[in-house]
Amino acid sequence: MSLNAIALIRRHPIWRDASDNAVRALAQHIHVVPLAAGDAILTGGEPARSIHLLVEGACRVFYPATERSAEITVKLFGAPAAFGDAESIMRTRWAETVEALTPGTVLICDATVYFDIMQREPRVCFRQYWDVARRFGIAIHTERAANTASLVEQVVAIVLAYARQFGKPTARGLLIAHSLTHDDLARQSGSNKRSVVRALTELFASGALERSGRSFLVPSIEKLLAAASVPVPEVAFQSAEKPWAER
Repeated sequence: MSLNAIALIRRHPIWRDASDNAVRALAQHIHVVPLAAGDAILTGGEPARSIHLLVEGACRVFYPATERSAEITVKLFGAPAAFGDAESIMRTRWAETVEALTPGTVLICDATVYFDIMQREPRVCFRQYWDVARRFGIAIHTERAANTASLVEQVVAIVLAYARQFGKPTARGLLIAHSLTHDDLARQSGSNKRSVVRALTELFASGALERSGRSFLVPSIEKLLAAASVPVPEVAFQSAEKPWAER
């Protein structure tokens, strides 16, 4: 157990108000893992047996490409965030792959140990539940969009997620201060570059999206969302600092 691990656990909203005994017990089993951009945090198809607390940085969650389907981005997690609990509870394999988009830090704990310690802390249980419910809500909207959205809506969802996570306010709107190329959009939407260029041309023509050098610029979130003909899922996610129903 280290003081650094304790401090990092306390930085995550789920564990921020936990008792000293619980945090110290968790710190004895936590692995503090530094991340570099591009690092795989967990890999689809591998056994799911651990909980991940992202305390620094941002990562992308996607379904890896298979012989029958292309790669699809489903979420962007920005610290603080938690993931890995659903598959670990089901004792199955990871359905998704998670990779770091930026340098950061993730805390990894064996799921059995994590849930054992969590049961002693009512507030931690509530915040973990709240976190899972919010992620489930995103999954509902993402599933709906998968059946109704065109490529334009998929591109809007991905660009919106990057704008939420990496957008820098400017006089003209939100500048996405992170590499996001046509090839990235094609890969992450399960499409191809030519189709993505057509979708982007439509967004540029409507004024929903602009170019600023090599980066995308979103004049306004409202204008970007208005370019979609069906509701766009909220792909970007961070754990709530304080659930609104918490007493």
